[in-house]
Amino acid sequence: MGGREVGGLANQLAAHMDFTPEDIARVQQFWNAPKMARLPGKTAVDMFRAINGGEIKFVWIMGTNPLVSMPNSDKIIEALQRCKTVVIYDCIKKTDTAAFASILLPAAPWSEKDGTVTNSERRISRQRALFTPAKEVKPDWWILSEVARRLGYAKAFNYRSSVDIFREHAALSGFQNNIDGRLRDFNITPLANLTDAEYAAMEPFQWPLLMSDEESLSSTSSARLFSNGRFFTANGKGNFIATAVHTPVNLPNTRFPLLLNTGRVRDHWHTMTRNALSPRLNQHTDEPFLAVHPEDAKRFQLPDQSLFKVSSKFGSAVVRVHATNKQRVGEVFMPMHSSRQHSKTGLSGPLVNPVVDAISKQPDLKFTPVSVTPYPVEHSGILFCREKAFIFENAEFSGFQYLTEVRSKHCFRYEVVGELPVINGYQGIEYVDDGLGEYRKAWFAGCRLQAIWLSDQANPHCDRQWLQSVFATTITTDEALKLLAGIPPLGEDTVKLV
Repeated sequence: MGGREVGGLANQLAAHMDFTPEDIARVQQFWNAPKMARLPGKTAVDMFRAINGGEIKFVWIMGTNPLVSMPNSDKIIEALQRCKTVVIYDCIKKTDTAAFASILLPAAPWSEKDGTVTNSERRISRQRALFTPAKEVKPDWWILSEVARRLGYAKAFNYRSSVDIFREHAALSGFQNNIDGRLRDFNITPLANLTDAEYAAMEPFQWPLLMSDEESLSSTSSARLFSNGRFFTANGKGNFIATAVHTPVNLPNTRFPLLLNTGRVRDHWHTMTRNALSPRLNQHTDEPFLAVHPEDAKRFQLPDQSLFKVSSKFGSAVVRVHATNKQRVGEVFMPMHSSRQHSKTGLSGPLVNPVVDAISKQPDLKFTPVSVTPYPVEHSGILFCREKAFIFENAEFSGFQYLTEVRSKHCFRYEVVGELPVINGYQGIEYVDDGLGEYRKAWFAGCRLQAIWLSDQANPHCDRQWLQSVFATTITTDEALKLLAGIPPLGEDTVKLV
């Protein structure tokens, strides 16, 4: 929410001002900025199209992972490959987008940030850092200011701390914010002269925050705007704006008969750059999937828990089908979280239609026609490893057609389609049943399990939760043999963590 207040959108100036001649002149006067932007910038989809076309040759990406979250994301790869200079600013070193960085800047994560945050009820809260930043990490405002200084704008960016910026932000919110100028909803003028000590002790509050002798023309309190029926318009009334009748594009057809919806699932957030570090969160939805209604699963012959290829006119993915009555007939759902850091084929971004709404420029993440076809699986398996075994750049794992990494408390689990990788340096035991097509092998260092592989028909019967827990224990010779069954002895079974 705070991004809107400081002009963080491409079509907006700071303090809720627009790209009108009056607002441009007002911001220009406040900042004494002779080179003010005169037109809105490009929103995300249009910006990457411009990069791909060579119009933009320098891009600075801050705290986001567009290679995963953007629609038609294979085109985002092309754009970053063609861009002359790509600056990535993130608190995570390895992300899909960071792999294309010309310059990689270390940002402070949430728990190391000092400043203010705003929530959806217009409440501004003081955020104090919980931890001292790592050695090379610098605050957001410091990095931006240092770059500005090196570009010759030292006088305009002479901030010493976040409170300097907050005071300036408050002052701009009240600049010509009156009937003679242009009355605006965002106003925190009383905080323009806040002392350092007052800023440090600041309690949460809702904007607008006005002088004690002032009364908002739109409300009698900050808790609810427009309670007196007055709006921030020329005549003080709410204005209805008629829009064109929406005509859906790219409707399902015989080639792509199902409608793909993408979105979030519980316990994951955005592109999992941070929550994927948590073993507990990884255990909830531990593999990319395609939710399909049972009627569609029957109609298109999609057995539950089998791997299928999902295709649109823009790209493809390989995921496991989940048949569920929670999904509507004719529609399928796929989570948007998985990246190339966790999955080789389970990304939704390459599938998604890049068309945008004409007014909001929001991409159509909920409406992409797709087909679902069988995916040939010759060899599949599950690999449990004490240490992180899979790095996507490693040639030894490049032969996997499908791979998903799941972090647990004591090991990593890899759901794969492909041959067993070579694991050397440990004592191993194995079980082979050519008739059933089963092969299982475990590796040990002394009495500690290092890795275990179960292939083909052994997969559906293994207890993943229990096998993950075994890495926290010591193993006797008898117990080592029992491990190859993939299921716990009677009385030692575990339950799935919810």
